[in-house]
Amino acid sequence: MRLNHYYSADYLSHIRNITESDMISFNSEDSWEINLFVKKTSKGVAINSVPFYGSHGGIKSLSPSFDSYNLSQKDREQIPKVADLVFQHNPISLTIIENPFQDEKEKILNQYLFKILDKKVKLTFQQTKRIGYIKSVTNIKTNEDLLMSYHSKTRNCVKKWLKSEKLVENVSITNSNFDHHLDWLWRNHYIGISKKGGIPKPQLFFTSLKESYDPHRFQLLIAKEQSGEIIAGLLNFITNKTIEYWTPVVTTQGQKYNAIYGLIHSSMLYMIREKLEFFNFGGTWPSQESLARFKKRFGSEEKEYSYYTWYNKDFLSKIDNDLILNEWPFYYIKNFD
Repeated sequence: MRLNHYYSADYLSHIRNITESDMISFNSEDSWEINLFVKKTSKGVAINSVPFYGSHGGIKSLSPSFDSYNLSQKDREQIPKVADLVFQHNPISLTIIENPFQDEKEKILNQYLFKILDKKVKLTFQQTKRIGYIKSVTNIKTNEDLLMSYHSKTRNCVKKWLKSEKLVENVSITNSNFDHHLDWLWRNHYIGISKKGGIPKPQLFFTSLKESYDPHRFQLLIAKEQSGEIIAGLLNFITNKTIEYWTPVVTTQGQKYNAIYGLIHSSMLYMIREKLEFFNFGGTWPSQESLARFKKRFGSEEKEYSYYTWYNKDFLSKIDNDLILNEWPFYYIKNFD
């Protein structure tokens, strides 16, 4: 199992606090474990493997990665207990988001869990596909090599940024301007996502960063004019040789210089220097063609994964989608399409 951001103790604790959820964990004798987040409201109980903007989850192996794996008798005895744990809460919706990094053992264990849930649960099943984009820099040693790993159009965008001679600052937590820059990122993120009709990340997520994570676990990059005016920002998380692309923001002025391209390129140069391996752009819906193209043209590999959802169709069909979003914020309840 490659530890990633979404299984880390600090992230789970952070999200539990932000979503005001209960978290239950099941450990199978130090062979594997699974976490489930539970949100109870007056309308009912929702369960996600991990809520909050497509955080993936499912069963995590506690042993080294496997290229092949056969279910043991202990697995066959323990996994139904996870299903029983779920049913104790009588959820109106349960979603487990597949981990695109899962090894063969985890894949087999999760598929068996889904099979057991499907047999036991009296809810409507829904599988929703998503595509992850992950860039490896393992064999890239120089700036020129990195540029050549991009699609030609992305390479030209990065070169335009480099020629602009704008500034990129990696703002450390000890920097006196850290809070100011982080506040700028949140405010402009909120404005930009709201204009698109999306749901922005809450301010609490950003203001509680310093108390929730070791300072080496996240990276705040800021792009500036020579005058000091901020034109773009990017929040990344760093876990086990992987950078998670988390919150990109760019102003109209920054778009003129391809500032987000520049910040991503700076992130990858940092990875090369620090001998990190993967840049995870995160998931994209198949319908988001332009966003998928943007991510893929950095030389990323596609990894398909799914949301596995069981939900009370009769009950939820009588509730307006906006009410669902308000009742269980940050939880995936069902596919609204």
